[in-house]
Amino acid sequence: MLPRLFLDFETRSTLDLKIHGLANYARHASTQVLMLAYAVDEGEVHLWEPHLGGMPDGLRVSLGSPLVSKVAWNTPFEKNILQHVLKIDIPFTQWIDPQVQARMLSMPGKLEVVCQILELPEALSKDKRGKALKNIFCSPAGFGGEETLFGITETWFHDWITKPKEWEEFCTYCRQDLVSLLEISKRLEKFALPDTEVQGWLLDQKINERGLPVDMELVRGMTAVAADEKVRLRAELKALTQVENPNSNPQMLAWVQSKGYPFFSLAKPLVQRALAGEGGISPEGRQALLFRAQTAKTSDSKLETVADVIGSDGRLRHQYVYMGAGKTGRWASYHVQLANLPRPTKEVEKNLALALELLKANDRVGLLLEFPNVLEVVSSCIRPLFKAGPGRELLIADLSAIENRMIGWLAECDSILRVFREGRDPYLDFASLIYNIPYGEIEKGYKRGDPKFKEMRQQAKPAVLGCGYRLSGGEEVPNEDGDIIKTGLWGYAAGMGITMTQEDSKRAVEVFRAKYREIVNYWYALEDAAKNAMHTGQPQRYGYVKGHAIPVPEFRTFGDKLLRITLPSGRGLHYIRPQIELLPFRDSEKETLTYEGVDAKTKQWTRLKTHGGKLLENLSQAVSRDILLNGLLNADKAGFDLIGHVHDEIIAEHEIGSKPGLEELIECMTQSPEWALDLPLGADGFASQVYRK
Repeated sequence: MLPRLFLDFETRSTLDLKIHGLANYARHASTQVLMLAYAVDEGEVHLWEPHLGGMPDGLRVSLGSPLVSKVAWNTPFEKNILQHVLKIDIPFTQWIDPQVQARMLSMPGKLEVVCQILELPEALSKDKRGKALKNIFCSPAGFGGEETLFGITETWFHDWITKPKEWEEFCTYCRQDLVSLLEISKRLEKFALPDTEVQGWLLDQKINERGLPVDMELVRGMTAVAADEKVRLRAELKALTQVENPNSNPQMLAWVQSKGYPFFSLAKPLVQRALAGEGGISPEGRQALLFRAQTAKTSDSKLETVADVIGSDGRLRHQYVYMGAGKTGRWASYHVQLANLPRPTKEVEKNLALALELLKANDRVGLLLEFPNVLEVVSSCIRPLFKAGPGRELLIADLSAIENRMIGWLAECDSILRVFREGRDPYLDFASLIYNIPYGEIEKGYKRGDPKFKEMRQQAKPAVLGCGYRLSGGEEVPNEDGDIIKTGLWGYAAGMGITMTQEDSKRAVEVFRAKYREIVNYWYALEDAAKNAMHTGQPQRYGYVKGHAIPVPEFRTFGDKLLRITLPSGRGLHYIRPQIELLPFRDSEKETLTYEGVDAKTKQWTRLKTHGGKLLENLSQAVSRDILLNGLLNADKAGFDLIGHVHDEIIAEHEIGSKPGLEELIECMTQSPEWALDLPLGADGFASQVYRK
């Protein structure tokens, strides 16, 4: 192992890192290094304070040596500060990032939270005073601009002169951060990233540094249109309701309830149900809800974020978080949240060029004449903000129905895999089962545009996507506000905007479980493998169902601290401090697998429950992610300029007419890795000047 140089910077700037992003922060003229804590391997922690003198020779030599690995928590920050502030450019290939190792173990990316999860003693934990000290020294104490007898005041910061006592505390805090980094790195050494993940992380840095090209003319036009339209709608809403503050949830709730709104909350799913006719709301109440839904749209807030984060060269950088989703290892997103871009309406999809032309021209009146809803046009055109440069185009390709393929492959369910081997549409195929209509008949009806068959496919979609993860048919239960909500497949479909009856939901679940018994068996095989590994302390490679061995990824425990599921790719999914608890289930109790993790709703670290269906969901999404990573690595090796990815989709920027092209990109995505040669993959794509569906 090469010697390791551990690093932790503290910096200051007039620019807000959280608002303007790392690329702009590191490049800004006001950004300065306040101090750097460093140590070689587990040696003494040193502190360099630039105001006391130049960089120590030993530190400079270590930074410049390719034979010394550099280690930092959230490496891109230290790497960019060195490159753009200190003018020391160190390739990412020389870096190790323990934050990614922590995320691989399903821990959050914050150093202080990892210290708490690992139960580090106070002497090794992150200093809790850090936030207060950063507020003193890392942001301006005053932005200036005031006229005085001696001229206009300048921006100024507190420092070692103005706050000497606090500065010493800040130095201690910086050293302590490095102590925590050293201890966490030591504990994570046995959980090193697999080689493929190291390559994936390096590619992620390349994509983040390359950035996405943005059409700022379109951003400005959309921003102006959205602002004007919201002013108009708020005025109409206030005139209609006579409510003093239409943005107030309590005030609006009371008003719409007086008009027949049946719920106790204005949560989006409940508003959608009321607009669909549930509860008998009056026409005035319905109009008010429609106005309010438009004024509450947050998709246009992405425009402000783009304007804040965009670089001087018109590119949006550092938008991806490697292994940001702890339970699956999928990417998460910073700032613009690329994984959460609104889908376009059909009207805008059909007339995209016209919509973009009117938005760029800030022609709100023209938009009102051409489209039924101006703010929906704005929302629908968020994706086309990303536009290829002159002489270039975007290649956009995505894996087809990858999660459905994956559950069939993992559970060895030939009935599902046959659908893809024979080139059938999985949603039409399942609709033929639900409605007992031959596939050929239902496919012909759908292709000729028959509304009946289009509705059948729509009804089958949530079932195909959700039933594999053990959703029940669904019930009505009260939520914390006292409103009755739908659960199971019934609620899942409603969340997708698809109306199913409770009877239809239960029927779909019954059909799915009867047709795909291998999936049902696999749920229990996964549960058994996890519990057996925990009970025996021995690795479990098979779950036994009705006397037959069903292959599952390997389950292994590390004492009572960790449960690992080794995926076919060799990567692991991790469940911290797993337990088997007797918990209430229907009218009795049931052995239930629990573990510590981040609650999706509260975002707090807590104890969570899981089961075979949820484990299959984690596995399916995780292995689908590994397939996407394989495609990204193939495409990078083939010479594509990769600029992004969204869910199961890859985006490359490409010189028009050059090779490799779209056909080669699809080939890269559908080339199965060695560990999944029998997995039937499919992908489709297109070339476009702008990013779109």
